[in-house]
Amino acid sequence: MTSKKDSALVFTTVFVIIWIGSIIITLNTKLLGGHLSLMQCICLLGYCLFPVNVASLITRIFFFFLPGAVKLIIVTISFMWSTKGNSI
Repeated sequence: MTSKKDSALVFTTVFVIIWIGSIIITLNTKLLGGHLSLMQCICLLGYCLFPVNVASLITRIFFFFLPGAVKLIIVTISFMWSTKGNSI
């Protein structure tokens, strides 16, 4: 994560995963008879990924100060928030 080459690879991978996920969600919604556009699916994925990003940021900043159990609790709460956001 410290070199320019690694950060570009991580950004590209996340960018492609978000777009492919959005396309899959849009196609699934259209096949089930829903009325979501591609941009609405991107917003939904962004909303569901936000808690995971916050948990990642917290555990990265306080990596040496937080015990493993606290990190697990933070990640579990963010996963539950993301899952609840996906069911709305």
